[in-house]
Amino acid sequence: EEVDIPQRAQLESMTKAEIKEWANAFEFSVPSSLSKADMIDRFIQETEAYVESSEDSDYWSWIIVLGAGLFGWFALAPLLSYLLEL
Repeated sequence: EEVDIPQRAQLESMTKAEIKEWANAFEFSVPSSLSKADMIDRFIQETEAYVESSEDSDYWSWIIVLGAGLFGWFALAPLLSYLLEL
């Protein structure tokens, strides 16, 4: 399930408390002691890191699925064929 992360323009229209609520919702490290501009910058940095890590996770998920499929095809299929011949 994909969740819309607020963009810079949306963040600029929010209060510091609202920005902090969004940061907490995504478990971003955005201290409320920062100025509003710094909070927005930190939120954007955390968002970029979040997106990159989720893209990496998707990539590795596909590699694992492909690897499992190839393993099944080349290792388990001949074994199953042999067992069915018995």
